[in-house]
This record gives sequence, structure tokens and C-alpha cells, in this order.
Amino acid sequence: ADGHSGLGLAVVKQVVDSHGARIQIESKEGAGTIVRSCMPCDPDQSSIIETEEDDEEASLLRGLRVLVVDPDAIQRSLVATGLLGQGMTITQATDRESLEQVDSSPGSVVDLAILGPACDRSLLQKLRRRWPTLLCVQIRSDFKGKRKNDEHASDPLTAILRQPFRSPGLRSSIARLVRSQ
Repeated sequence: ADGHSGLGLAVVKQVVDSHGARIQIESKEGAGTIVRSCMPCDPDQSSIIETEEDDEEASLLRGLRVLVVDPDAIQRSLVATGLLGQGMTITQATDRESLEQVDSSPGSVVDLAILGPACDRSLLQKLRRRWPTLLCVQIRSDFKGKRKNDEHASDPLTAILRQPFRSPGLRSSIARLVRSQ
């Protein structure tokens, strides 16, 4: 309402989910909204139950070298936080920094790029010149069901993930890409 996208609440939900926590929201029109989150003191107290599918997903993600790119530091940090504890090497960069890293590190290898919604759309082509088989998750912020034409929708090396999303959704998108190769 009032022209707000609700992205702030999506960010809170992603952080809470990534820590195995719970969130409770109470809202009364004209009175405001109360948001409560309960974080576990010990990760072992989390209510997340691992399944065989989770184990397979974790083994696919382990060892991946991931480049998280977005000019927005908060967005980059949230994506990286959602991937913590998965055994991946995560590097964060802005659009410009990622291209400088590619140019200055001839021996470096990146398996997966996660491009945020504010990234220059030409960045993927630039990164693929360096790593032709680079897997990519493109995060899009098309709200209210509007879908723009996804130029990479038919690219088997690219997955499109729409905001808001939860960390498990991001991990599943990455696992599907890895599995398909």
C-alpha cells in the first residue's frame, strides 16, 4: 500500500529463515505493525529437519566458487548470508569490481555468478567471455506478477529467481543448475 514494495519485510524474512528462526507479524490498520523474530541460541535447536534431498543438495553446493554481484551492499550481503554454511567459497563484488577481478586475476575460477536485480544486464556476457560455462542465477525484482521477457530464460546455464525469495529457494536453484550440467 502507499507505494511501498514490501521489500524490507522480504529481507527480514530471508534473514530470519537463513538462521532457522521464526517470525511473527501483527498488524492493525492505522495502529502499525509489530514484527517479532525468535532466533535459536544454538543452531542445533533449529526446527529445520534435514532430508535426503537436503543432503544431496548440500553435496552439490559444497566446493562451488561463487561470485555474488550487486551494486547494493545490503542485497549482496543478504544473498551471501543465505549461502553461509554450505561449503562454498563466496566472493562479493559490485558490477565494476567483478569485472576488475576478472581482468586482474587470469588464473581465478568462478563456477557460479549470482547477479542481483540492480546489475547491468550486459555483465553476464562479459563474465561468460572469461568463463564460457559459467552458471548463473539472475535475481529479478519484477513485482506484482509482472513478467518481463527473460532474455536468458532458455539458457541452460542460467536460472531466473524472482524477489522476494527465501534462502532455500536460492540454494535449490543453484543445485538444479549444477545437477543439469
